[in-house]
Amino acid sequence: MAVARPPGGTDEDAPHASVRLTIAIPTLNRAGDLRRAVDSALAQSSPAIEVLVSDNGSTDDTRTVLESYDHPRLRTYRHATTIPPAEHGNFLIEAARGELFLGLSDDDYLEPQFAERILALYDRHPDVAFAYTRCFTHIDSATLVSPSAPELEDSISFLRGYFTGRRQLFWCACVTRTADLRRIGGLPPGTLIGDMHLWTQIVLSGPIGCVDELLSHYTYLAGNSSMRIPVCQVSRETRVAIRRLSEQLAESEATLEDVINLYHKGGSDFTLAEVDRRVSGFDLSEQETQDLIAFMYAL
Repeated sequence: MAVARPPGGTDEDAPHASVRLTIAIPTLNRAGDLRRAVDSALAQSSPAIEVLVSDNGSTDDTRTVLESYDHPRLRTYRHATTIPPAEHGNFLIEAARGELFLGLSDDDYLEPQFAERILALYDRHPDVAFAYTRCFTHIDSATLVSPSAPELEDSISFLRGYFTGRRQLFWCACVTRTADLRRIGGLPPGTLIGDMHLWTQIVLSGPIGCVDELLSHYTYLAGNSSMRIPVCQVSRETRVAIRRLSEQLAESEATLEDVINLYHKGGSDFTLAEVDRRVSGFDLSEQETQDLIAFMYAL
């Protein structure tokens, strides 16, 4: 197992022509779940992948689990001490050899055809901003499935669907270009909802691709780090992401009225009852819309 160091700058870390997709698995004290994640990544039917596991200073049996593997597609790193989540995420982005990147949490896992199907979609639609598959969500004994989506849709349609519950995006099912993640500078210090920070910065750069198959598994665990993020932090990072999207829409010549319509009932014709009965709808008069536009300009 390699000791963690700033990646790059050596022949060993140079891009490999045979590697198209890096499946990056950050882990910390989750030895009991890690093997399932690693096994699912190594079981991919496509040979054009690498599996990159970074142990963020675990004190349990994680090192023993990783040392039990001897696989040509597996690279492992170990950090002597635990570093912040954002720094750890950036380490994996920089260490990736594949042109494409998937972040797989140590408690999530993949179906064997995941890489094969997602790479085929990128071959058919090389201009996509990113691509994702449908996903199972496991909560205790319950299993939920994400909704179907078209193989290709424009980014505005995707966002409308996302903000009204018709699209669901899980980082363990979302594949981006490694170069895009590096171009936007990775994750800022202190970021805890890293997936939202990353995909909202590239979503408007092209159409969105979807493999309409359930090929990934997202698991809610009592000790899941996402479950422990303070509500105030979730609110803060969500506001930043929404404001960033609004600014990008404005730069793409969308009007503020377009932005309002995007968030107001999804900007579409279906009723909220068809989406999520927990969501409370609202109506805007023409005057209220203009007042809201004026308020947004004043921000």
